[in-house]
Amino acid sequence: MVDIEAVRVDRASFDALCERVEGMGSGPPGVSARVRTGTWSALLLENPFVGVSVPSRVWLAHAPAGVVGWLLGVPFRGCGAGQALAGHWGVDLFVEPAYRGRGVGTALLRAWRDMSPLALGLGITDDAFRLELSLGWRAVPLPPRLVLALTPRGFLSARGRGGLAWRGMCGRRGGDGAEVTVSSTLPRGIDDLYRAVAPTWPFHVSRTEAAVRWRYGRGGENFTWIALRRHGVLTAVAVVKVDVTRWRKKLWIHELLVDAATKDARYLVAECVRMAQLQGVDLIETRITAKRLRAVLIAAGFRVGRPSDRFIVHATDPDMENLAPWKQEWHLTLGDSGNL
Repeated sequence: MVDIEAVRVDRASFDALCERVEGMGSGPPGVSARVRTGTWSALLLENPFVGVSVPSRVWLAHAPAGVVGWLLGVPFRGCGAGQALAGHWGVDLFVEPAYRGRGVGTALLRAWRDMSPLALGLGITDDAFRLELSLGWRAVPLPPRLVLALTPRGFLSARGRGGLAWRGMCGRRGGDGAEVTVSSTLPRGIDDLYRAVAPTWPFHVSRTEAAVRWRYGRGGENFTWIALRRHGVLTAVAVVKVDVTRWRKKLWIHELLVDAATKDARYLVAECVRMAQLQGVDLIETRITAKRLRAVLIAAGFRVGRPSDRFIVHATDPDMENLAPWKQEWHLTLGDSGNL
């Protein structure tokens, strides 16, 4: 028998919470590193979506032996069908090995489900997925990843960390007079760009400047920003990152902030491909799911790759339930849960 404690996380309670978690018996692999390197702090304290209706939360499972499991509730906000969305991503579910199979995970998931107006999960294990479906979540099928092989090595990778040295290639004139800049820092004008393109997107998590900075602006992450401007106005942004292994060099396209119906969408994708070619990248990959953006990528030569991560939705708020967002198209990318 376990009891679930819902901890409303703020700066005053965070240190004590981390000490309780790190003091667990076996602890999950890497938990101390995640806490101490700031991952939990970033998800729960620096999160720009925190508010009265969606505070940062950690659900703790208590047994006579002490804390035996937890689940993080990471706030998000967004919009869909012209209405505001708010809720929690479920992140870092863990149960002590000795207590697995005894209902601890079920109790934690129920607490998340019942206390979040909209509970979203992305990238879910087989066991958790089956359990969440039994508890009322709905699976939302996402289209597969898209890939573009640039070398024979990339072609082989498509079948089956490092920084990006583009910093000096700034100020180039792109297609049709657009100015292209490439930088390791967030470009100015993200808020205005998001307001312009958001009405063209389906259900999605907010991409205000504060939200984008939270996802991709943390130190040491090595993200690169490709920006297009016309007459000084920001019209398109791509967020990219290179992943280097022994076998290949891959460029991830994390974000395309652009109206897919404009020519700048084509220019932006072309700039991503051009930069990848100049840097000797073998393969470009993206998990972008919005149909119109995917059409631009496919027109540029991208092909279907591996299946996307599992995505689940549960609405507790009646207004959100009536939106039936799981029946609609979602615009999601790799960083939407904040847990890159």
